[in-house]
Amino acid sequence: MNMEAASQHQPKILSFLFIAELWERFAFYVVQGLLVLYMTQFYGFSDPVSYTISGLFTGLVYTSPFIGGFLADKLLGFKTAILWGGFFLVAGYTLLALFSTSFFFYLALATIIIGSGLLKPNIASLLGTQYVSNDVRRDSGFTLFYIGINAGAALSGLSGYVRNAYGFQLTFALASIGMLIGILTFLYGIKHLKNTQKIQTPSTKLKSQLFIYCLLAVIGVCLLLRMTALVYWLFPCAGIILLIFLVVLSMQQAPEYRSRLIALNILILSSIVFWMLFLQIFNSANLFVDRLVNKHLFGIPLSTTIFYALESVYVILLGPLLTFAWQMGNSKKTFSHTEIFPGNIFCRIRFPDIGCWHAVSRLRKFNPPLMGHFSLFIPLYW
Repeated sequence: MNMEAASQHQPKILSFLFIAELWERFAFYVVQGLLVLYMTQFYGFSDPVSYTISGLFTGLVYTSPFIGGFLADKLLGFKTAILWGGFFLVAGYTLLALFSTSFFFYLALATIIIGSGLLKPNIASLLGTQYVSNDVRRDSGFTLFYIGINAGAALSGLSGYVRNAYGFQLTFALASIGMLIGILTFLYGIKHLKNTQKIQTPSTKLKSQLFIYCLLAVIGVCLLLRMTALVYWLFPCAGIILLIFLVVLSMQQAPEYRSRLIALNILILSSIVFWMLFLQIFNSANLFVDRLVNKHLFGIPLSTTIFYALESVYVILLGPLLTFAWQMGNSKKTFSHTEIFPGNIFCRIRFPDIGCWHAVSRLRKFNPPLMGHFSLFIPLYW
């Protein structure tokens, strides 16, 4: 069966997972894209404090799936973990929409972190269970799923217009509604799910205990988010320890594996730098665009959120062209580090460019031109 035919006979659950993940990513990017703006403009936090809270929030969002994936794989099952994750995400976005005190702000972020840990890793894993080993439909299925992710992120760019017209709270309500649509879509599509996960069905008592642990985790993460002084040391030290562990582990391997693991460590370091730069689209680059860039295109006003959403637009529009170019130039169709290198280099080049425009704008008292900063986000789709 060729790829074109395979793509026409995907598992029925794929369309429901596509829509669910589209709305999940839409909701998450609405909040992440507005988070620094919300802290600086609504609460009056300084830029460094806002960066710290945003960085901690993002770090925990992408660390929590280690625990959420383990719970789904060993105890809860993918379906239950996704439903729980959706519940916590809807609750977190709703708290942001309904309450404006700092207590509920941190509580909402903590709830979103726990929800992300339960949902993010498991919805893709669930899709993987719907294919048999060596299924030719798998690659095309995950490509469609990935398009849904980027479509949701691209749509989140419109949230800035809602924020400008109606304020932050209503925009966060939009995220909550989007997430609710996503989880209801998943619930409706469950009937098409093939249950291939071989774990013992958890008892009601175990589920109740695990749910209480999740609630306690929300409280613990909420306290951690407020302890920004501790974060300055905790996360960097944890990262350094993990990197040292990886290096030591690599050196202890047999010679035939050691060189490969050393190369992997280099890629990990490069990846750390890349993601550190990439996530500036929600932090420093976001504030730069909001405060300094002339956001008009042919007389049409653009919201700040449009700029970070461009990254996903570039992935959808240019990603297939780049993939085709790599396949044409790589007859063996094997992975090459040269596929990563250009994106890393371009990301490093664009940030000094922003610094230059910032310096010039302060000296000459003018806003940097809009078109010069669309190119900031082009390397990020690589």
